[in-house]
Amino acid sequence: MERIARDEFGKALREKRGISVVTSVNGDAGIRLEIVDYGFRMKGMASRRLTPMMILSAKLIDRDGRVLWQDEAKAEPNEMPFHSFDEYAGDAKLIEEAFARAAQSASQRLMQSMHDQLD
Repeated sequence: MERIARDEFGKALREKRGISVVTSVNGDAGIRLEIVDYGFRMKGMASRRLTPMMILSAKLIDRDGRVLWQDEAKAEPNEMPFHSFDEYAGDAKLIEEAFARAAQSASQRLMQSMHDQLD
């Protein structure tokens, strides 16, 4: 799950902020990304359909350890795919795609927050 969240957040950084993602410890600032919560939930009270959910937390920290920006965002439920338990249970790729979409949604919301607070 960490890889999915990191990959989607990295894509959002490149697309929305034009920021290169590197693993060097010599950068001007670093980002700490944390998965606060994830899982599946029912898409409505009487539904047998499940939709992925994910909450991400991110901090932008400079070389001196100062937090320049931080926020938490959840995937937008209306943007998420939904499938039956049986569909998910029989298809690991479908599960990965669902969580990638949830991570993408939460990452986009974090990028908007970063834009609003830093620009």
